[in-house]
Amino acid sequence: MSIRVSAVALLCLGLSACGSLPSSSPQAAKSVSALSEGQLQEAYIARRDEGRRLLESKRFGPALDSFLAALRIRPASSDALLGIGRSYAGLEYYEKAKEYFDHYLEIEKDRDSAVYYSIALVYGDKLFLGEAAVRLLTKAIEAATAKAPVNGDQGLLAISFYQRAQFLQRLGKRDDAVSDYGRALDIAQRGKDTRLVVLCKDALGRLAAQSPAP
Repeated sequence: MSIRVSAVALLCLGLSACGSLPSSSPQAAKSVSALSEGQLQEAYIARRDEGRRLLESKRFGPALDSFLAALRIRPASSDALLGIGRSYAGLEYYEKAKEYFDHYLEIEKDRDSAVYYSIALVYGDKLFLGEAAVRLLTKAIEAATAKAPVNGDQGLLAISFYQRAQFLQRLGKRDDAVSDYGRALDIAQRGKDTRLVVLCKDALGRLAAQSPAP
């Protein structure tokens, strides 16, 4: 094993031992300052990728530790911020998740529709921030619409319209909700998504039944 790899490994161990110390702590700063830029990047990638694997396995606590370590190496890392937010959400610390999601949304400009969608669900379903969820889903729809002809994001586009309709309905915006359910239904029918077709038709039927008689 080369000296360079050993140094990176030692940094990773040191960051793990520091737990959730802030990036300005003497222990973290000493470990980080001892390495070259290349070594820091390698250590960052190692902790970020480790966090992603743990998050995929739903090991939210260890994933959080890995992403926090990555953030200490790269304090402006949008990937680490997103990973920390998702880890906190998995642990059901939704206010903490929002803190990191908000920071992520401030600095990351190249977001895809799936990221907008997943954050919107936390804001809307867990924190009951309906207006914020609608805004994020609007961005998800815009991103999915731009990519749909090339990358096949029709499924995500349809579910984003459906989910936005759900939040609009909760906010009392019936007409807007009906419009979004209709758009979701149209896309789902063309994509042969039978489950979403049923959900949209059911929602539209319930809304129609609640309408006052002419």
